[in-house]
Amino acid sequence: MVSAQKCPVELPDGYDPFSGAQLIDPHPVWELARAEMPVFRSPVLDAWVITRNADVVAVLRDPATFGSVVSRKMFAETCPEADRLLDALPPLAETNPLASSPPVHTKLRRYLQPSFTPRRVATLEPDVRAIADSLVDRMVPAGHADFYAAFAYRYPLLVIFRLLGMPESDQEKVKGWANQRLALRYGKLAPQEQLVAARAQHDYHRYCTALVAERRRDPGQDLLSWMVADSDAGDDPLTEDQLASQVTSLLTAGHETTAHWLTLALRRLLSDRRQWEALVADPHPTTAQLEESLRIDGPVLSLWREARTDVELGGATIRAGERVSVVLGSANADGEVFPEPARFDPSRPNVAAHLAFGRGIHTCVGAGLARLEGRIALEVLATRLPTLRLAAHDGFRIVPSATQRAAQRLFVEW
Repeated sequence: MVSAQKCPVELPDGYDPFSGAQLIDPHPVWELARAEMPVFRSPVLDAWVITRNADVVAVLRDPATFGSVVSRKMFAETCPEADRLLDALPPLAETNPLASSPPVHTKLRRYLQPSFTPRRVATLEPDVRAIADSLVDRMVPAGHADFYAAFAYRYPLLVIFRLLGMPESDQEKVKGWANQRLALRYGKLAPQEQLVAARAQHDYHRYCTALVAERRRDPGQDLLSWMVADSDAGDDPLTEDQLASQVTSLLTAGHETTAHWLTLALRRLLSDRRQWEALVADPHPTTAQLEESLRIDGPVLSLWREARTDVELGGATIRAGERVSVVLGSANADGEVFPEPARFDPSRPNVAAHLAFGRGIHTCVGAGLARLEGRIALEVLATRLPTLRLAAHDGFRIVPSATQRAAQRLFVEW
């Protein structure tokens, strides 16, 4: 039994998702944890780590016991000046869907969900395909590219920009703010880097607040205009800070995870020419292929919760107020649920049972859009760039994060 007072069985080199071999390939340490210590305390994260599929599902389905917890800076050392700036921003628990609990979470999500119904997402296909084709048009003449920079991040970002009715000229600015936001929240930035990132968060909030005001003055046929009008007409309207935070969340979550997934998925496909050539021969990935890609290369490694009361889980006693890292990546590689988990196998009978989009009340509201983007991206790439291959040195890089498998470079040729 693992107790809150004793150290868990020691993992090779400790448990440190920020660096070393675990940053590049966390699966060996997850496999050991699932077998020997499925729930253990990590000094590096100052949190309990949950690794088995059954335990992960149990936590995600029990928001009363395990409430959502997200802060603007979870792991970096204290930096008083940056911390003061962050404290001056609107509280996440009142404005952010991922960081809130009912009834606030219910209210925030109520204004998001109607925009991502299957019927509405399906209507986006022509625009999404046109964006994918336009990016490939720009890539083709060079014969080589950093796939992440040239396609993977621009593609879902342009989609969400179009949904929100935003000018493409703001792309780089928003991308920079989003990167700073995630690096500050889930990384280990030095004090001066924290200060730069904290200032950027104020710029990001002002930008989103101004967008909301602009849509109220001059509404259009876009998601943000509909959201503002829907809220203003409601009995319990969103506050200005809540509306601005909805925009921030859509802009960040609406492109970061999809960009990482596409980069990871393409690297896997190109590392096995048989898989890539099969896709080129029939450039229409099946639903099962997409679901298996999400299982094996899902970009969200971990979700964060906080125990609301003392609870026993996996032989461990987790005390009220302690943080919990719910490791989706490990749950999706649990051989008890997915036999031979390292093998890409779309024929699995439970292929859609993965947790790439979470589970429970915080399940990703944009999952349908992400699936649509993934399918169209692979169709367009296989059709337009059939000779696509990894460069001799693919430059693949993972950015340290306790929450995302943040793939941010992949050199390819054709």
